[in-house]
Amino acid sequence: MHKELEQRLLRNIITRIDMTQRRRTLLRSILGITLLAGSGAAILPAFFLLVSGLRASGFLDFASLLFSNVSAAFTAWQSLGLALLESLPALETAIFLTVIIMLIYSITTLATHARTPKNYAYH
Repeated sequence: MHKELEQRLLRNIITRIDMTQRRRTLLRSILGITLLAGSGAAILPAFFLLVSGLRASGFLDFASLLFSNVSAAFTAWQSLGLALLESLPALETAIFLTVIIMLIYSITTLATHARTPKNYAYH
């Protein structure tokens, strides 16, 4: 009788752990799908925002100096580097990188939980 109660208690505990793990996997998958949809929808607007910010700040004009006059760019690489850094639109870059990081995180979350075994075998 005592062993039967212990086995039933152990089975109940393992069942509860299994249900908790399945719920956690489901919630993380839902989070991954939601983030993937949101970041996937935001990637193009964020990219176009970055490109328009780069055009408005003159960053592309400074960057074109690297290809048009390479010897002058190597001669004044510090000044050109600082000018490029100063003209880089920080907010647009931060928004674009945030969307990229969210996209990568959602893909890794979905890939991780897609490989998680669905049936746990406890003996």
